[in-house]
Amino acid sequence: MRISLLILSLGILSCNQSQKGNKIIVNEKTNKNEATYRIEQLNKAILLDSSNAELYGRRGAYYFAIQKYDLAEQDLNKSLVINPNDATTWDNYGTLKSRQNDYTAAFSAYSKAVKLSPSDAQFLNNAGWSLLNLGQFEESIKYFDKAISEDSTLNTTYTNKGFALIALKQNEEGCRLLKFSVERGIKEAETYLDQYCR
Repeated sequence: MRISLLILSLGILSCNQSQKGNKIIVNEKTNKNEATYRIEQLNKAILLDSSNAELYGRRGAYYFAIQKYDLAEQDLNKSLVINPNDATTWDNYGTLKSRQNDYTAAFSAYSKAVKLSPSDAQFLNNAGWSLLNLGQFEESIKYFDKAISEDSTLNTTYTNKGFALIALKQNEEGCRLLKFSVERGIKEAETYLDQYCR
């Protein structure tokens, strides 16, 4: 299994550790004790197999969850040196760079994830989100549209596309998407709907 860090609109990370397909989702709301325990277990596994990219990727994700970003970056880099074709690790690295407000590096990493797994809606959404933060609104919309075409249930994509449209002065459609996001349970979108659309 792989670790995947999900990034939601405007950098808000949520969801506790859970199973999603063949990925384990870990982020900053993961229980610190559980993450620490998992790191200890992964340390033991790495002692037995120091060439296993997935172990470094997992440990890096758990370091991210407990906000040890330097250690997370070391492990994610080590994982990518061993296996540069792991889309989830590239996505995780992009999430780390987003957290550090390095959206250029984040987009580079997310782009590699998308190239390796072009139909993964979350990877597409994350790439678009980094472009949104770089002010490349029209390009970000292309990624959001592709993400929606791959998975119309990924609600944060509608929020992100709404922000991009508002930035492009297409308020009517942008506000419609923010309202749609609120209706689909994205609470953060409600604040921005009030701010930009009322």
